[in-house]
This record gives sequence, C-alpha cells and structure tokens, in this order.
Amino acid sequence: KLGLAWIDYGNACYQDAKYSEALKAYQKAVLISPASRTARANVAIALQRLGRMDEALTEYRRVVTEAPADFGARLNLANALARMRRYPEAEIEYHLLLKKSPGNPAARLNYGIMLREQGQLTEAVRQNLMAIELDPADATALYQYGLTLTAAGCQSEAAKALQQTLILSPAYLPACFAQGEALRAEGKRDEAVTVLQAAVERAQNIPQYNQEIERANTMLRQLRKGQ
Repeated sequence: KLGLAWIDYGNACYQDAKYSEALKAYQKAVLISPASRTARANVAIALQRLGRMDEALTEYRRVVTEAPADFGARLNLANALARMRRYPEAEIEYHLLLKKSPGNPAARLNYGIMLREQGQLTEAVRQNLMAIELDPADATALYQYGLTLTAAGCQSEAAKALQQTLILSPAYLPACFAQGEALRAEGKRDEAVTVLQAAVERAQNIPQYNQEIERANTMLRQLRKGQ
C-alpha cells in the first residue's frame, strides 16, 4: 500500500509538472515494491520528461525484459527510441507491436510520427489515416495527420484536418498554432492572424507553450507587415 501511495503522489506531482518530485516519488515506490512494473515505467516516463533519455531508455528496456508481453511498455520503448532518433531500433519495436496488435491506434499514431520525422511522408499519411479510422474521436490522430499534410506541402488539406481537430477538441492548443501556420502558408493572411492571435491569448501563462507563443508572435509581426 505504501508503494501505491508513492505512485499516487508521484502522479499528482507529474500532473502539476513537478517532474523532479514525481521522479523521486516513483523511485521510492520502486524501493518499496521492486517488482512493480507501474512504478518502474513511471520512473522511465519521468526521466524522459526531464530529458534524461539514456536513463529512461535503460528503465524502459528493463520493464520490457521483465514483461515482454506488456504492450504499453514496449510502446513506451519504441517511442523513446524514436525520440532519440534511433530509428532502426524503433522500427523493430513498432513492427513487433503492429504484428501483435495491428488494430492498435496508439501504435499506428506513433509509428506515423516517426515516419514523418524521417521524411517518409506517403507511408506516414497511410499510418495517420489508419489511426484515425481505428479511433475517429481521437483529436491527437487528426492533429498528427494535419502536421503530416503540412510537412507534405498540402496546406489546404492540413488546415481542414486541423479544423476538424478543433471541432473534436476545441481546447487543443497545439492544433490552434498549427492551423494558424497552415493558413499562413496557404496565403490566408487575415484568417491566420485571427487564429494565431486567439491561440496566443489562450496559451498565456501556460509555460509549456512558451516556444509556440514566441513563434506565433514572430509570425504575427510578419503577417502584420504583409510578409
């Protein structure tokens, strides 16, 4: 019970973006319950959030080694490898996941993200569309599809996909910023200004969006100068 209490406390810290405190709590849970895969997985997730990727990868591998049939653990490992740009290793893990569960939308979604990062846009679009088909109510899948279309230069289609994302989830701020960029690239200056300004206003005082706000403000200045 004490181990679970530390996990719960760690989860509360994580939700408040107190990732160092969350990590300490999860590590205490591991000391109390070394066999807890949840505690070990959470240690890895917190390490990744803190940018300690090598340590996170070690923890993910440990969980997968102890429980090779744990789908979530292997997906976390694949995602971490992809984030570290260790694409050949990530590819192997995604293929294992999709062979085991071809209808899993999370695996399709994340595999598509990795393919986009590698510039394999046709296959990325295919994976995006499969993820959307598997879970039409998933705003994240539509958002990632919009980003892939943007990367492919299909700005009009991207803007539509991002608008659909916002219909599903009006508070999805990343989609607001991305839609503004797509509208700008499409040449719809006034619409882009409206969308970007609204996104900046909604994201104020949310630290995780500081970079997006700075980028949006730069675009707004350029748009208002007619650029």
